[in-house]
Amino acid sequence: GFLTTRDKGMRSTAKATMITGLDDLTDAITLLNSKLNDNAFISGMTGGAYTSEDIDSEFGDTLTAAKTLVETFETALKTETTLGINPDAMNSGSLSALLSTSTTASGWGFTPSVLYSTDIFNPAKLFKMNGTESDPSGIVIWGETKTGTKTGTITDSLSKPTSGSYEDYGVYFNWNRLTQLVTVPSANTPPSVDDSGYYQMTFADDMDLDAGTSDSFWNWMAWIQGI
Repeated sequence: GFLTTRDKGMRSTAKATMITGLDDLTDAITLLNSKLNDNAFISGMTGGAYTSEDIDSEFGDTLTAAKTLVETFETALKTETTLGINPDAMNSGSLSALLSTSTTASGWGFTPSVLYSTDIFNPAKLFKMNGTESDPSGIVIWGETKTGTKTGTITDSLSKPTSGSYEDYGVYFNWNRLTQLVTVPSANTPPSVDDSGYYQMTFADDMDLDAGTSDSFWNWMAWIQGI
């Protein structure tokens, strides 16, 4: 799966399987589209509720657009090129317009081949980790401490405090890794990405965690962090 380290051979096999599946899907759409004018087929499929003219007008264009969408994705996967993501097309009613072969400065890009060229969703590379790069022990969870009314001290280890409390906590997400897969417009880059490319994600805001929080929670946090 996408969450494992997956060696190159496994990824190549998975990519070939995906391409075969996309070919089969295209063939299925083509076959179904060719039957839209067959009244006997349509009557059998719908129990006589529709004629071929009804089905063709309702689904003909949609099937053609779906085939174009699948073919566009498959071509990008094979050629290792980037597609433009056009979310506005969801409101236009055109499936084929969701993905295009070009992007704009303000648009989003998606390179599907990255799903198979590297273990892109490997948690050990997607988040800032404790331990070493070759031997990670757990995910770094940061906490912002609060003593009385004073806040603002951030520590990169969330453990049961002897005094005060944690007001916020979260993880560091490897933003640079995400951008290998998705091209994000500069206007959409989070302001809290640091010089190392990590985005400080907040799990909980204004949620006090202190010595009175259950031991099972702190044990769970220790297990996730590997500490």
